[in-house]
Amino acid sequence: MKKKMFPKNALRILSALFMGGAASTTISVGSTVAHAATVKAKSGDTVKDIANKQHMTIQAVAKANHMQGNQQLKKGRKIKIPKSVTAKKGESISVIAQKVGVKTQDLLDANGLTWQDATIQEGQKIALPSKAKAVKTTTATKQTTTSNAQATLSSINNTTAAKIVNLATQIANSGVPYVWGGESMSGFDCSGLTQYVYAQAGINIPRTSEAQAGAVTQKPVSQAQPGDLLFWNEGGDIGHVAIYIGNGQYVQAPQPGQNVQIQSISAFTPSFAGSVR
Repeated sequence: MKKKMFPKNALRILSALFMGGAASTTISVGSTVAHAATVKAKSGDTVKDIANKQHMTIQAVAKANHMQGNQQLKKGRKIKIPKSVTAKKGESISVIAQKVGVKTQDLLDANGLTWQDATIQEGQKIALPSKAKAVKTTTATKQTTTSNAQATLSSINNTTAAKIVNLATQIANSGVPYVWGGESMSGFDCSGLTQYVYAQAGINIPRTSEAQAGAVTQKPVSQAQPGDLLFWNEGGDIGHVAIYIGNGQYVQAPQPGQNVQIQSISAFTPSFAGSVR
């Protein structure tokens, strides 16, 4: 059998995800939000210098001020610092996007990042798009974290769920094709994709969609949480499975001729959701 090869950027993506971009230990709201502000440039400062001092990407500060990253600044010039949220330990762009209610791509764009270089560090300030919703304060989080934890995930913890969401999203943006019987980065079918992503997060599930449906605790689609599986019942048989990533979206390996992709629940509605037991 011919040895299957990874797409050129696949190993780099997986490395970024699990070495530095793995997801947060909590998906509950509570990150500190810094409102838009201004700072005064010191003698010799560039936009890059200001960005580094603010723990933000150069692109985010440059974009907010319609400047270039290496642009020299006059002493005393006011530089706008965009509204931001401070990343917690291990958080990823995808998790932050879900918390502030925007698409991951919009958050990437606001910070001048791509899917291939989306690894962020603890304490880094992530610029927010103008349409980002308000994030609740830490005080509110202390009151709600305990009660929300059980509702968020029934059998897999937040870190694992976020890894599942992040990897599924990364694959959906990597041009990986649908391949009947596929179960690697060379190509996936629907259940091959779900089994692969779960395995990378440390969870073993059966290979077929029918068997996977038997390995979950079923729930209504309206109660699906990020990291859950979604199933389509076709005439009494499970004909399709996908991974729910939040915001009414899921990642699926659809059919021959198409790549792994992000789809909306409203466009192709599942029959039920399920949390791995």
